[in-house]
Amino acid sequence: MKPGPSLSLEAVVDEPLRFDFEVPFTVEKLAREPLVAGSPAHIEGEVSRVEGGYSLSARLSWEGKLECSRCLAHYGFTHEEEFSLLLYHRRPVAESELSLDRDDLDAYFYEDSVVPVAPIVACAARIAAASALTAGPIGTCRNATAQSRSSIRAGERSSS
Repeated sequence: MKPGPSLSLEAVVDEPLRFDFEVPFTVEKLAREPLVAGSPAHIEGEVSRVEGGYSLSARLSWEGKLECSRCLAHYGFTHEEEFSLLLYHRRPVAESELSLDRDDLDAYFYEDSVVPVAPIVACAARIAAASALTAGPIGTCRNATAQSRSSIRAGERSSS
């Protein structure tokens, strides 16, 4: 299996390291229902050195299809976002340090100086798929939403 795109942190010296990748992923790997299809994600940005680690700033875009929870039709969505992460070398964790601090929420911990991009994209895609579900009535396509509104209006007219 061919390894996916990665970032060599050793290449980040004085100037930021710019990157631009297409990252394929499968719906099965994301394990996010009701996502039924997804295009390869495009991620571009830069990594720069900061105190104690690295800072990754990126723009991510991709398209997917969700399954409507009412009519089971597939409907598409497009996702674009800019985000940043702090990259820190993973160190051994003591038993007393098992909780997350607020600063850990926007951090990615790496073990090797060559950081694969796919896990970062997969995490962002899972969050994006969940966000797409909450953009309208949860888990429904426009047709089901329109039908629901029509039914509510019809019910209001018949009760008056």
